[in-house]
Amino acid sequence: MFSIPHLQTRTKLLCKSYSKDWIMVLIVLVSFSLIDQLEPFHRQFSVKDVTIQHPFAKQETIPNWLLVILAFLAPMIVIGLIAIFQQRSYTDLHNGFLGLFLAQALVLIVTDSVK
Repeated sequence: MFSIPHLQTRTKLLCKSYSKDWIMVLIVLVSFSLIDQLEPFHRQFSVKDVTIQHPFAKQETIPNWLLVILAFLAPMIVIGLIAIFQQRSYTDLHNGFLGLFLAQALVLIVTDSVK
């Protein structure tokens, strides 16, 4: 078995190695907030232009609370259940959450940049 000093050393090494990944997530989120502050390009258009006309739909979007559940909470629960019950590894749980946070941060910055 591992002794307590060995376990503390291993924990410190893991924290040190993953700190770079969490810093990357923070950098992406800060980049998103900075890009979000930029003024977008505005173009004049005519309302009668048939190339940009689309029918109005009231029920085409989902509410924000459902978006949070589907995009964040549901994957978090699935990652947690698989990591704890199937793999029984808290390292896998951490890696799964890190991947989820990084993916969400990258999606935010890419969609905001494209819009």
